[in-house]
Amino acid sequence: EGVINFNGKEITLDADFDTSITSDTDDQIDIKIAGADDFRFTANTFTVLSGSTLVNSGNAIQSNAGITIDNITIDGTEIDLSSGDLTLDVAGDIVLDADGGDIQFSNGGTLFGSINSDASSPQAMRIQSHVSDGDIIFKGNDGGSTITAMSIDMSDGGKLGLATGELGIGISERLTIAGNGTSTNQPRIKFSKADSASTGDDFGRIIFNNSANTDLASIGCISASGNTEASLVFHSGGGNTERMRLNNSGAMILGRTDAFTSGGGNT
Repeated sequence: EGVINFNGKEITLDADFDTSITSDTDDQIDIKIAGADDFRFTANTFTVLSGSTLVNSGNAIQSNAGITIDNITIDGTEIDLSSGDLTLDVAGDIVLDADGGDIQFSNGGTLFGSINSDASSPQAMRIQSHVSDGDIIFKGNDGGSTITAMSIDMSDGGKLGLATGELGIGISERLTIAGNGTSTNQPRIKFSKADSASTGDDFGRIIFNNSANTDLASIGCISASGNTEASLVFHSGGGNTERMRLNNSGAMILGRTDAFTSGGGNT
């Protein structure tokens, strides 16, 4: 009483008889629109059938138990991909904005690296290796071959190697610059002065200091005539007293800075 039983018959809703509701399978309701099966209801499930689209006209979709799209599951604060790689392809930029200040990199749940703002200086960017003795290695492509451009050895106090993976292992060097010894691939350090130099200008120095950051000695290059001539100078005694100079003509001057002259009392 009070129940209408269509006994699985199709209920047609429009004038041309191609939009209908049917329940000819137990516990299942099929909706057909324009002659095509579009949607299906079963116990606790609503299914959008092949060829149909579910459109949300500007309203939020809320799912407290997570959302599964193909093999991607989004639930709470986590996005899981059950297999394969995940590609983020955007028309603009990809912006990572972490109010906690950390962007972390993990492998199989193990944290191996991070980029973060230094707690002692929030404006500074810190790149950190988290695995014990885990080196930081910079690689690149040199004419189709993968090369190691720079390595920082964490197992040896942060030794730095440029163009090498050797890092002076087993010896005391903190910086190793490698080359193969050919005329086009020699290990070099270059100091350049971009603007026009005046006589006496310091092009650059290699300075030796102690743990108190006190300069003890240095080797420098001093302009002798603008950008065209220079002298190599050696300082010691507090790092700022010139002791020896090798001038542009190849003369060695000890204890003074004036030009070398024959019989001029140079030592």
